[in-house]
Amino acid sequence: MTHPKSTQPARDPQGPSKPTHASLARSAGVIGGFTLVSRVLVFARDVLMARFFGTSLAAEAFVVSFKLPNLFRDLVGEGAMNAAIVPVLSETRALKSDDEFWKLVGSLCVWLVGVLAALTAFGVIFAPVVVGLVAPGFAADPGKFALTVNLTRLIFPFIFLIGFSAFMMGVLNTLKNFATSAMGPVLQNLAMIGALVWAVPRWGIEGMAWGVLIGGFLQCGIQAVSFTRIGFRWVRGSLLHPGVLKVMKLLGPRVWGSAVYQMSVFVDMIVASFTSIVGDGGQSALYYSSRLFQLPLAIFAVSLSQASLPDLSKHAAEKNNEAFSASLEFTVRNAIFTALPASVGLAVFAREIIEVLFRRGAFGDESVRVTSDALFYYSLGLVSCALIKVLVTGFYALQDTKTPVKTATMCLGINFILNMILMHPLKIGGLALSTSLAATANVCWLYWIMTRKLGPAHKTRPWGSIAKSCIAAAVMGGICYFGFRPWVQAGMAVAGHLGLIRLLLAVSGGALIYFAAALLLRSEEARNTSRFFYRKS
Repeated sequence: MTHPKSTQPARDPQGPSKPTHASLARSAGVIGGFTLVSRVLVFARDVLMARFFGTSLAAEAFVVSFKLPNLFRDLVGEGAMNAAIVPVLSETRALKSDDEFWKLVGSLCVWLVGVLAALTAFGVIFAPVVVGLVAPGFAADPGKFALTVNLTRLIFPFIFLIGFSAFMMGVLNTLKNFATSAMGPVLQNLAMIGALVWAVPRWGIEGMAWGVLIGGFLQCGIQAVSFTRIGFRWVRGSLLHPGVLKVMKLLGPRVWGSAVYQMSVFVDMIVASFTSIVGDGGQSALYYSSRLFQLPLAIFAVSLSQASLPDLSKHAAEKNNEAFSASLEFTVRNAIFTALPASVGLAVFAREIIEVLFRRGAFGDESVRVTSDALFYYSLGLVSCALIKVLVTGFYALQDTKTPVKTATMCLGINFILNMILMHPLKIGGLALSTSLAATANVCWLYWIMTRKLGPAHKTRPWGSIAKSCIAAAVMGGICYFGFRPWVQAGMAVAGHLGLIRLLLAVSGGALIYFAAALLLRSEEARNTSRFFYRKS
């Protein structure tokens, strides 16, 4: 029976048209903070993993067995689930009753449990076939093949846990609960680090597999607790609920978009294998530089896009194009404001960062050179990649998952053509520059299409804000390059730890210079940030 209070649409108490910019910034800060902690833990986990197993047979078996659920996570995990679920749930919550919202949640839950259970059972039963397809070379070593099969069967239920966690994250994000879902990866990495410290010395590589599963249970568990606190209640709905069909319709193109990204990575790996053209160490250079490039992208752009999706979806459901445009423009300006100094910092200190973090053992002068070249050219595309995350989120909020896929597919072709052109003169740096240029083409295309979609509602333009951010970044870049960089290099010549300390101080000083310059230029983003911290204090 429907309660009287549930017959009205579950609308946001602050109204349908008022942009929740302060709330969005706080949510992005929460997500970004937990993302930073998670990435630091990933680094610690990788260091411990290398210490215990190096490149041994056990390490190879674990990497392959863990790759399968991670591939699924990339294709239909957090990003795809959010893109498909949040807009539809936000629309239902804004326009229909509370009971209808929970009916849709229940119907999606039943479908997801069935699909994930079937997928998990398939992986466990047919693990030998799956391993044979993913790592056919392991068949030549019966011991390695058998260990990989056993680890795959042990780890495969992680697909169920991570898939259901992604679903709960979508529901929680719709209800503006971001902290719990952002905390999930932190718990995952803590569980794996704990397994390396406690379980691996006792049970070997199988202890690591148990760490993966325990981390998955922790992710599900903490979000299940939040589910009960937000008032979750089971309301039986049809398995053919119209919202379910909408989610499936949106999920398909989103999965293809993730597959396009995987193909772009695969293309770069193929091209980097031509050592006679790009030189030795190309694969490793792309891997290490890409990991560093993804760090600020995840902390700033991904957190902003994830935090903005519920508000944008709500405005889109209410057909409030003015509020939608204002929220999107706010997110675009803040993405540029945060990504631009990170881009300049990576470009200026590319060699110093690589040398401090990785130069030891077999990672010598040539490894530092090629990896820092790749990081420098990747950094040129950081702002474009950040804006892609934000604009794609806007299309998802409009329940348009096809346009981002079309542009990404076209830019995959552009990336391949540029690889062929730039790999000869710039070697491995040419591959990174191709990625940056293709991302720039992609963001220009997406922005043009979005402005046409919004039409007259898109009244504001971020050009003034962008100009102020660029001037502040230029001031920061000049001081860092001519002042801080020689100081860091002098410290590195004396001792590695002194170079690290000076590098950290230089990066911190550069960030303060950028922020001070932006305040002097009366940048709205800098002033909002200043007011936020002033209120906190």
